[in-house]
Amino acid sequence: MLVKKQNWRQLLVKFAEAEAGTPFVWGQSNCVSLALRAIDEQCGSALAAEYKRHMKSERAAWAWSQRNGIAEIAKKFIEHGGCEIARFYEDDGDILLMQHDREISAHVLISGRYLSSTPGLGVAYFAPADLRDSPQRIVLGVR
Repeated sequence: MLVKKQNWRQLLVKFAEAEAGTPFVWGQSNCVSLALRAIDEQCGSALAAEYKRHMKSERAAWAWSQRNGIAEIAKKFIEHGGCEIARFYEDDGDILLMQHDREISAHVLISGRYLSSTPGLGVAYFAPADLRDSPQRIVLGVR
């Protein structure tokens, strides 16, 4: 069951400061792995380790995301004790999942910006306006 630690905000900020600027690495800092590691940092869970085997390469991550889609990913997150957050009620530490055609992206909200990762930029902060919106979007969090 996912439960945030008492000092989760400080842990999240420390995690983000350590990760920002690091290179993109499949299974470690690709966007989905990064988002799961942010949840692990806040809750003391091991979600990232559980899904790491699906993210070891671009091909593996692509196949996994195609089999699952964001609805199935959200369902699995909720089974661990997370919840879906209504749009505009997002808070620090929440994960925004978006699907564009067959591509899935994950972003972690921190102080009004999203921490995410792309192959070209590595781990970086993005303003909400920088993210291409999608009708297929789900916000997940731990309350």
